Amino acid sequence: MLYAILCVLTLINRRRLDADQCRSARSPYILFPMRETSLHDQEFQAHPMTWAEAPLAYPLVYLHDASITLDAWRDFVGRRMRGDDPTRLIIIRDRINIVHAMFAYRVDLDIKGQRQLCIAQLIVAQIPGSQIDRAIVASTGHIASDLGCAKITIEQPFEMSRRWPAQTGTAA
Repeated sequence: MLYAILCVLTLINRRRLDADQCRSARSPYILFPMRETSLHDQEFQAHPMTWAEAPLAYPLVYLHDASITLDAWRDFVGRRMRGDDPTRLIIIRDRINIVHAMFAYRVDLDIKGQRQLCIAQLIVAQIPGSQIDRAIVASTGHIASDLGCAKITIEQPFEMSRRWPAQTGTAA
């Protein structure tokens, strides 16, 4: 999956858009409907998660981390559905509505001041084949394009181990 995402990111970066082309008059925090694409005819379809679909995604979340309760998941989704939170959720499901992947996204500025799409909370069910990977790459590409982002970043969480003492001083 990382190879496919890197290929798409390389294509996006090679377009070398200037900063003014990346800025949109639209607010980066409004959820735009995804364009109809060939993904609609494929095995997997990506679309914005609604409050009613939160329970459908919970089995995937539970498989990822069994310590997350349904109530905690609903609280997380509820915070993302409010208008004051810039993060939105996308689910990728099959034809019988089983959720196979999900991710959160938001728009941020890179060090050059250009808009970039930030992907977080990426959870993917491990299934044979690469269709789900292609659906993730295509959906992030469409969202980035719709929101006027020239780059896509994927956040990787870093958990501090209990073995590492907390740093209280500054580095010399």
